[in-house]
This record gives sequence, structure tokens and C-alpha cells, in this order.
Amino acid sequence: GFLRVPEADLLAAQDGGGLEPSGKPTLEELIAHVRAMDGSLPIGPVVDGEVYPWTVEEGMRAGAGQQIPLVVGSTTQEFGGIAVANKHLFEDGEVQHLLEQVGLSPQAARRFAATLQDHHQAEVVGQYVTDLMFRRRIVDWLDLRGEGAAPTWAYDFAWPSAVSGVAEHCLDVPFIFDLLGDPDVTRVAGPEPPHVLADQIHAAFAG
Repeated sequence: GFLRVPEADLLAAQDGGGLEPSGKPTLEELIAHVRAMDGSLPIGPVVDGEVYPWTVEEGMRAGAGQQIPLVVGSTTQEFGGIAVANKHLFEDGEVQHLLEQVGLSPQAARRFAATLQDHHQAEVVGQYVTDLMFRRRIVDWLDLRGEGAAPTWAYDFAWPSAVSGVAEHCLDVPFIFDLLGDPDVTRVAGPEPPHVLADQIHAAFAG
């Protein structure tokens, strides 16, 4: 049965969950990969009507958790590294055209590009991926909480990793829990992540 399948085989079958293209992608492959993202993660909780009765939005509309204080947030460039790690592929691209290729209308592409005029094309496309997959949901959830909800806080973790150069997916976690001494943190954050920042963030969450 499922329990007998080795962990390594399960991870290989997931192929990273489809979140990042494998190998050395071409620009066309990256564009297709980003375009295929519809705002939902390929690996996540499954709504079964019992253990997990609703989507987050459905539950919030029904008032679930309204009486419980909530902290919600993301890193600034959650999935931006998908594009930023391949900056060289975007050098010759016109940013509005690139945004249209990944799914934005010409009007939306023009407005989005205008908000990030001083950024590299890859950074703009990467920010679109992050906004599509994460940040727009935070805004929606805050709206759904309403004025009668328990205290609600939102955060934006912007410190860039010394490894990737971006504030990427899950980089906030070791700072929130003040676990910069964990060996795996160096792999994603670099050899000297700022302990002062971890102390401040952990104190804000724990306080």
C-alpha cells in the first residue's frame, strides 16, 4: 500500500509539485509554466467536506474563525525566484509583452508594469507570479474578515536571501520561529542571516 512506498520515490513522483520547471528551461518553457499557474497550488489540502469542509474563502464567508485572532502574510517575492533565477532569459523581452504572454490583458499588463518601472523584466514577471499565487489572496482574506472579526494582522517579509537574492517562499518561517541556528536555514538564507531581525519578528509574533 501507500505506506510502503519509500519517501524518496514519493518526492520524485511529485517532481517538486510542479512549482518549478526542471533542468535549464528556455524562456518559452518558463512562460508556459507561469501561464499554467491559475492561482492554486498543485499540492495542498483537499476539501473533503468532513476534515476539511471548505476552501479558506468559503469558510471565511461562513464566519469560521471570526472569533480567533489571525496573522496572515507572505514573503515579498514568494515564487519570484522562478523567474529571477533565469534573468538572462528575459534580457531581450519587453516587459508588457512578457506579462501578456503569461496571461494578463494588455491593460492589466500595462498597469502592472508601470508599478515596477525600475525593476528587471524577470523581477516583474516573478512578482506577478507571487501576487497571483499568494499576495492577492491576503487582500481578499483581509476583506472577508470584516470589521466584526477578532484582531487581525498582516505582514510582508521583505528581507532578501543571501543565496537567491529574493525574499522567497518560506524564508519568513525560521525568522518567525527564531530558528536561524537550524542547519537547513543556511542553505536558503545564507551563512549569516540577521539574528536581530529574527528576534524582532519572533517577539512581534509571540507577544
